[in-house]
Amino acid sequence: MSEESLNLDEYSTAADLEQLGLETLKAALMCRGLKCGGTLQQRAERLFSVKGLSQDDIPPSLFAKPSRK
Repeated sequence: MSEESLNLDEYSTAADLEQLGLETLKAALMCRGLKCGGTLQQRAERLFSVKGLSQDDIPPSLFAKPSRK
């Protein structure tokens, strides 16, 4: 399964998302422009918290800061 096709509607809890593993969660968060660090549990909770939200409805604090290059 590719991270871009990860359908959050298929998961009923953040614990269900934890089964995907750190790297899959990181990639799914990055695809959405969200912060991708933290523990497995933190990543799963962050991703689950945006379930059903449009990009405009996601709290700004969840977005990753632009990298300085």
